[in-house]
Amino acid sequence: PAGAPNQVMGVFHSDLVGIQARVLKELGSKHVMVVHGVDGLDEITLSGPTMVAELKHDFVTEFKIEPKQFGLDTAQIEAIKATDKNASKEMVLAVLDNQPGPAKDIVMLNAGAAIYVAGIANDLWGGVTKAREMIESGKARAKLDALVKFSTAI
Repeated sequence: PAGAPNQVMGVFHSDLVGIQARVLKELGSKHVMVVHGVDGLDEITLSGPTMVAELKHDFVTEFKIEPKQFGLDTAQIEAIKATDKNASKEMVLAVLDNQPGPAKDIVMLNAGAAIYVAGIANDLWGGVTKAREMIESGKARAKLDALVKFSTAI
């Protein structure tokens, strides 16, 4: 979102990674990761490298990351595609119920990036570790359950 000082933003084309980070810098962002998976995914991917432009301390640095850097296996994008809304719901709940697999791994990578740019972790590795801890401890599922309970009580 425009105006957010800290965010992870996916872009649909690799040419936009660095450009978008510099645009966000000009708009006043503080800590941003703009990402593009080489498979075309507009988020951090499991199927291979992800191009990243990180804005931090007023500097934009461009680099690539891969799942193996975080102790995760590569997986094809088809492994996380849901065929309909029910399959999507089941996949999300499986992640929050700590079921291992590509869905959990991609959530940890992308949530970890958000945790890092929010300043909760010192680096991306720490963000991924924190995301893993929240899923494995059941705290992420408990947060969803609390939100569902609140929203149905309104």
